[in-house]
Amino acid sequence: MRLPLFIAAALMAAPALADGLQLPDPAPDGAAVMACVTNGGITDEQRLACSEPIFELCRTEAEAAYPDEHWRVIHLHCAQREHNAWDVVLNAAYRDLKPKAEAEGLGDALKTTQRNWIAYRDANCSWKEPILFGNNADLDKPTCLKLMTARRAVELLDDLAYFP
Repeated sequence: MRLPLFIAAALMAAPALADGLQLPDPAPDGAAVMACVTNGGITDEQRLACSEPIFELCRTEAEAAYPDEHWRVIHLHCAQREHNAWDVVLNAAYRDLKPKAEAEGLGDALKTTQRNWIAYRDANCSWKEPILFGNNADLDKPTCLKLMTARRAVELLDDLAYFP
């Protein structure tokens, strides 16, 4: 999938790493992902790939700025940055969906569903921690959180179609 020009421009405007591995404001990354996922004519699989340019740009910048940093530290940092972008999209989708659900008398159901999903996400991404030791332990949870948040954001965006 080619990177649309508007995503490339938004990513270029994202702050570069300057003071150590500090996460930038997630709003520009979230805006880039939102522009991609709401671009018509793409599949859910393509939508879930909308944050990959953020990860790759983050990794490239971090490796250039911190050539002596261990790849795992950079991977974790960039996975968190990618998760933060999806969290922006998820929150925006929920904010857009909430008043529509409330207008149909479904506001409490949406709120309960979202709270249950958060509990499920956290439990699903943590339950294996006691047995994951060594190489995979520190990479599994951030990757899981990112993927589950991305999937839920896409679900909520899809749910908007059910309401006028």
